[in-house]
Amino acid sequence: MIQHRNPREDCNRVSIEILFADADLAITFTQLALERSEPTAVARIAGNARKAYDEISRIRLLLPMSAWESERLDAKLALIRKRLLGLGQIAS
Repeated sequence: MIQHRNPREDCNRVSIEILFADADLAITFTQLALERSEPTAVARIAGNARKAYDEISRIRLLLPMSAWESERLDAKLALIRKRLLGLGQIAS
């Protein structure tokens, strides 16, 4: 039996998976920045995390997600934001 798939739904699904991967990467960046002591390295790594945070936040609004996906992504964004605040990348 051939199952017909909706290309838009497939694209959205892949996009959501990419957002989650990017969020995990941003979390890793913030952890690395918190573990470093060299100011230039901290600023560079935290800056990359901030760019990822901003893009994820922007793109997230464009994608339809389930409530569960939205809650999971919001939790990851909250952790990133908290760490970026601690790193001075976001004003409170």
